[in-house]
Amino acid sequence: MSGFRLVRLVAMTLLVLAVAAYSAWLLELVVPTGLSVMRSPVDEFGARDRPHGELFRTAEVIAGAAFVAAVPPLNRLAPTHWVSRLSVATVGAFGVVLIAHALLPLDCASSVNQLCQADSPQHLAHRVLTEVLTGIYLVGAASLVGWWPPRWRAVAGVVLVVVAAGEVGAHLLEPVAGLATRVQAIAMAVLLLAGAAYLGDADRLRRVT
Repeated sequence: MSGFRLVRLVAMTLLVLAVAAYSAWLLELVVPTGLSVMRSPVDEFGARDRPHGELFRTAEVIAGAAFVAAVPPLNRLAPTHWVSRLSVATVGAFGVVLIAHALLPLDCASSVNQLCQADSPQHLAHRVLTEVLTGIYLVGAASLVGWWPPRWRAVAGVVLVVVAAGEVGAHLLEPVAGLATRVQAIAMAVLLLAGAAYLGDADRLRRVT
């Protein structure tokens, strides 16, 4: 196996691992969480008062670590222009913030726990990090629109719109905040998997010096 193919395989594997761990919230289909699909945002899965909170926080750390680990091989594969470098940088930044997001969990799931105070510094920090994660992701998706080929660019563009709309829905339509964040999380995972697929179709990504 050539060096290029090995680097590409490592990058693709790490991205797929990251997406799988990032999508651990789908375990709600088989694991009782006590959360509402319609009202409970995805980040409440890891709240300290949830029965399987530690499981979801661990998955989030694994996802973050995999995103960070994917940065060196992605840098080897990406074209040398600044927009593609920005795309790679957002992957790393997303991973770092994701780890912090897991290590500073919500105290409680306020959507289903009426006694949840939701005012500790850690709880508030988690809320801020949630917004930072979305912001980083939107920057990354927008950067892909700037340099991916047309058919791939269309995927990034659609996901960009869906994630942005999900963010608006989560904040302005509280009764469906849970559904909005789930649609948002699915869209985010789709684009990340598209990124892995793009690498698989990317002999043209051989570095131009």
